[in-house]
Amino acid sequence: MTTRKVQTRPHQTSVNSPQAVGYVRVSTVEQATEGISLDTQKAKIRAYCELNGLTLVNIFEDAGKSAKNTKRDGLQELLLLVKSKQIQP
Repeated sequence: MTTRKVQTRPHQTSVNSPQAVGYVRVSTVEQATEGISLDTQKAKIRAYCELNGLTLVNIFEDAGKSAKNTKRDGLQELLLLVKSKQIQP
């Protein structure tokens, strides 16, 4: 299963609202292809952002990737953006 970055349309709650990114993951290919887990996780992230006045700018995704280690493309991309200060923790 490949890793993909989910592009989101920024939902502006206000001109000065803080920005947020999300990260979703499931462990198995079956969960990624047959389950609703990824969609449910994304929906919860979107709802949280809306409820808390955050502008969601991106959701990173690792489908079918174990959490045994951090060698997951979506997670690594997110961490790289944090390390390069393109995303503030």
